[in-house]
Amino acid sequence: MFDHHTLPFPAAMTRRAFTLIELMVVVVIIGLLLGIALPKYQEGKKRTYLAAMKADLHNLMSVQAAYVTSGNAYSADTITLGFRTTRGNVLAIPEATGVGWIARVTHPAAAGVECVVYVGDVDAATSPAVTESQITCTP
Repeated sequence: MFDHHTLPFPAAMTRRAFTLIELMVVVVIIGLLLGIALPKYQEGKKRTYLAAMKADLHNLMSVQAAYVTSGNAYSADTITLGFRTTRGNVLAIPEATGVGWIARVTHPAAAGVECVVYVGDVDAATSPAVTESQITCTP
């Protein structure tokens, strides 16, 4: 009565979709790739913050040197110096006298990392910096 060529049933069965197992395998592969890539990305961001902190201290050394050369004592006030840090960096100059200064910079996203530099005669015992004018960072 019915010819097997006229039935719609075989045509509907030839349509293929992803199985649940195939989708789960793809999700696992994506998870593995993220597990490999995410730590590398975070380490790269930390290195970027560290480079910005070092650059800020290096630039501060230049600004302080120019300020002292113009006949002033070292300053702890970045506004007086005309100095701006990289966005996000937190700069502190706890000691600035006529004979030296010390500065620390941190970044909130780089938890536990601090860079320090000192110039001249200051209480360097409070600093991880060992050598004058050498930027030292703690991990």
